[in-house]
Amino acid sequence: MKRITLIFTLILLGSISMQIKAEDYWKLIFEDDFNQTDGMPDETIWSYSERKSHINWCMYVKKHPETVKVKDGNLIVRAIKNPDMASDTAKYITGAIESRGKFSFLYGKVDVRAKFKAGQGAWPAIWMMPEEGKYGWWPKSGEIDIMERVNYENIVHQTLHTNFINNLRIRNPNPTATTPFNVDDYNVYGVEWYPDRIVFFVNGTETLTYPRIVTDKEGQWPFDQKFYLILNQAAGGSWTGPIGDNTLPFEMYVDYVKVYQRNENKPHTIPEWTSNQGFAQDDERWKDTFVKKISSTGVLNSINYETDKRPDSYYFEYPDTLYVQKYKDFSLRLEAFSLGEYTEETVLQDLRYTAAYIFADYDDDKIFEEIAPRIIGNTPPTNGTGGNMDVMDITAQFRVPSQAKINSSFRIRVIYDNAWKQNRFSADLPVNEGMVYDFIVKVVAKNPFSDVNDVSVNNPKVFRQGDFVQISNLSENCKIRVFDFTGRLINTTISKGSAISIKIPKQFLIINIENIDGLIYNQKLN
Repeated sequence: MKRITLIFTLILLGSISMQIKAEDYWKLIFEDDFNQTDGMPDETIWSYSERKSHINWCMYVKKHPETVKVKDGNLIVRAIKNPDMASDTAKYITGAIESRGKFSFLYGKVDVRAKFKAGQGAWPAIWMMPEEGKYGWWPKSGEIDIMERVNYENIVHQTLHTNFINNLRIRNPNPTATTPFNVDDYNVYGVEWYPDRIVFFVNGTETLTYPRIVTDKEGQWPFDQKFYLILNQAAGGSWTGPIGDNTLPFEMYVDYVKVYQRNENKPHTIPEWTSNQGFAQDDERWKDTFVKKISSTGVLNSINYETDKRPDSYYFEYPDTLYVQKYKDFSLRLEAFSLGEYTEETVLQDLRYTAAYIFADYDDDKIFEEIAPRIIGNTPPTNGTGGNMDVMDITAQFRVPSQAKINSSFRIRVIYDNAWKQNRFSADLPVNEGMVYDFIVKVVAKNPFSDVNDVSVNNPKVFRQGDFVQISNLSENCKIRVFDFTGRLINTTISKGSAISIKIPKQFLIINIENIDGLIYNQKLN
């Protein structure tokens, strides 16, 4: 059977009922409700955009108290006739502000509540541009248009721009949507931005989803970098046609701007189960779809997991935290249960019909990033038989980098998903007729399983008294972990004073004591 080995460098930047409620998923990280004293917007958040005469949207931009101002709890961005053509020959001046250099973010949710005073030539926009532009000049580094309106239209436009879309002119997947809105009142324009998709909304209703896809064409997904916000009221240009002077001023009233990111204080999202055939996840059909053996190298409490049956659920979280040392390599090997050798004549219903993906949440912010491409070999077979033997025995090798913080934790997720599905770039989307395996990994400075006493932690005294482990001479808030002879964590306690008593029947134990400075003391106890 073929073994697949993958090598990664980690750059550190339970149960099915753990699904996150929508209101708990997001955490507010940026808000401007423009409720400050009337005048100019907060310059610690916003800067004025620059005029560029060769670019339609900003060809009339000017910092002026009549083009951008805060009044009565609104940001008002305007396009007007130029009141001083003696000092500026432009016939019109328009307002535009941006958060570039002051606030940008990677992945999250944006909501902007706004209304408009329309006119012939009016072009209000709420949009985002890349802070650094790591893929090159527009459109190679991307653009996210949360909302644009033209003239008197009763629809708004929501659009993406990339090299793939604009230069190569590939519009599958569809990159734009037009949606009716309440032209006389405020509406909420939104976007949710994930590592694998961008989803647009108007008044909370989804209007468009643009997915990241596998393609050999350049520049389909430049949306893996920080973007900043732009609010502007443009006038004229090739899209709007001529400006109707008698319909000026054009105005955009912004009630608020809110930006959210994944709430890192909530649990990880567990992918839901789906089946093309309508079978439940515990149906007898899936009884042979599981990993039979998990082993490791470089993990201080080595994994030696083996089973002859599928877990009760398609989601399995390895019960023990994996301890790895800073600067050290480690690997995980997953061997799937097999119903037999590869054959082109028989359908064998084990994991060979899946493709495998490996993700990691490097900084425990509850957002997984893909760190391994789809493991699939030359299958799935077109005739419905045979199978993808490449997923049956995979080894992932990791390297803990120097910037990893001592005592930080991260999560590795391995997903076996239906091989006939399009490639997945998200660890949170539903899994189709497959399995999900999660591993929690902790970075430590010293080996907590060593039989040699480590650096002094107030020289604690550890001894047994009947069914109790007695520990004294502790500093406050020490973390005490007790492991059995297999390395399985069986007790965790935080000391509140200088002594503690833990009831554990007599057996071989490893006592690991870690103080608030990360210094560790270890002792074996029979």
